[in-house]
Amino acid sequence: MRTIIAFVLMLCTSFMVNAQGINFKNIGYKEALALAKAEKKSVFVDCYTVWCGPCKYMTDNIFVLKEVGDYFNDHFISIKFDMESVAAEEFRNMYYVNSYPTFFFINNEGEVMDRRGSTMDAEKWLNIVRGIMTDTNSLDKLKRKYLKTKSDSDYNTYLSALKKAYFEEGIKDLILVRFDCAENKFDHLMQSKGLLSTSLSKVNFEKFKVELKKKNGYLPEMDFIFQ
Repeated sequence: MRTIIAFVLMLCTSFMVNAQGINFKNIGYKEALALAKAEKKSVFVDCYTVWCGPCKYMTDNIFVLKEVGDYFNDHFISIKFDMESVAAEEFRNMYYVNSYPTFFFINNEGEVMDRRGSTMDAEKWLNIVRGIMTDTNSLDKLKRKYLKTKSDSDYNTYLSALKKAYFEEGIKDLILVRFDCAENKFDHLMQSKGLLSTSLSKVNFEKFKVELKKKNGYLPEMDFIFQ
């Protein structure tokens, strides 16, 4: 009887510890986005692999802490994907990830606010996340500002932030938006060639070329730029 009671107490203690940390929901990205919109929260996505030591450190030592859970559960719908699993296919097709862990912070409109990686202690982690949630220079806000002004200054500021976050999809989309408003589209592509080749993976570079061909102003002669 004592053995059974001890076992039950152990399970309850384990549950209480886990309940204190981040509440990761076992749902897909689209479901998380819809839930975040309904609850007026943002989405946190933990991209990991089973063999990743730093991923395990964050899971076992940081995400379980009460102070971390309190903040995240108030502000985010949190989900996680083993990026080598079938369950991650939808998210993997949207965002290219080649280092682990990678963390995405996404507002409930589906705009990426920031993209981070690596391990850190709880204090630094929470300071970074609080900064993302209140920063006027988060990626989504910089994107909106550039789309409103289309100025060179706001373009360079947004591009610099995208490069710092290693956010390939943002860089790809920005070059395509800039193509739309470029007076000389050939010059724009020539000037962007080096950036694209150094900042985009093969996967996103191929996506860029496919999307470019759908743009008004695209000409077949432009293909030679990327050969």
